[in-house]
Amino acid sequence: VYYALAVVSAVWPGLSRTCAVLHEVSLATALLVTGITYGLLVPCALLLEQPDHRRGSIQLLLTPQGHIMHSANTLFMLVDTKLTGPAGRVWLSDARYGIAFGVTYSVFEWWFHHVTGLWHYPFMDYNQPFAELAYLALFAVLLLCWMLAAAFTGEKNGCGPNFFKKNAKTAVGVMEFVTISREKGAIIFRPAGRELPMHVRAAACYRLSQNG
Repeated sequence: VYYALAVVSAVWPGLSRTCAVLHEVSLATALLVTGITYGLLVPCALLLEQPDHRRGSIQLLLTPQGHIMHSANTLFMLVDTKLTGPAGRVWLSDARYGIAFGVTYSVFEWWFHHVTGLWHYPFMDYNQPFAELAYLALFAVLLLCWMLAAAFTGEKNGCGPNFFKKNAKTAVGVMEFVTISREKGAIIFRPAGRELPMHVRAAACYRLSQNG
């Protein structure tokens, strides 16, 4: 989408801001995907015993196609950013767009699970214990990747602990977002005939008692 819009914005300058935001999101999320793949998924695939239903995905992850899929986009985005120059700068103030993309992808993943019964990434399963912490860690890594992308493009003002402090409300919102998904969203996005886990039902009852 970004590359197509970049071509269009060359003849329609009114789309330049939208194109710039898509560039920021694409670079940060590409770094996120590559980092999680080689920092978490590949080591787990090599060191831990995997269930039978995930062995096909593990084999794909370790093939040349899997490496291209999870790393080539990062290389393309880094080269594109370097060639774009100042227009390709990633601004820390735009990190909210990265969070919005992350939330949108999370909802897509829930829909995909509802349709197929599968998860692309097991740590996105909102029925697992400590799902809030997993999602919070995921969004924290996304913010870290945004900060690295900003530093790579020369935007160093604000990089550091203060950047995370400024996004503290967003982090709290993410935890609430996942909590609600486990209590209410799970009812919508669960496969037919599958009973909700006890800890999800218990959390829902607690919330109803607090609200009632």
